[in-house]
Amino acid sequence: MAQICKELKGLPYKPNLTTEAIERGCDYGKLWRAYQGHGNKCTRKQGNKVLDDAQELALKLFLDHIDRIGFGIRSEMVQDAANSILA
Repeated sequence: MAQICKELKGLPYKPNLTTEAIERGCDYGKLWRAYQGHGNKCTRKQGNKVLDDAQELALKLFLDHIDRIGFGIRSEMVQDAANSILA
């Protein structure tokens, strides 16, 4: 996608992205976002995230510890641990 956008931005005119997407066999929405300079799903900032990176790491370490000792992890335990970290 990045290579296609470089080619399109190098043109002396504004390309028709719908036509280009059809000709190149790619998704118009993805091509438009890349042409506009927006990130893709892998590079965009995650939305709706409650825990920051340090808190998320603490939760992962806790769950790894529980898993290592062989104790079954239940969804209630994850929720309680996350709420404790947030508090």
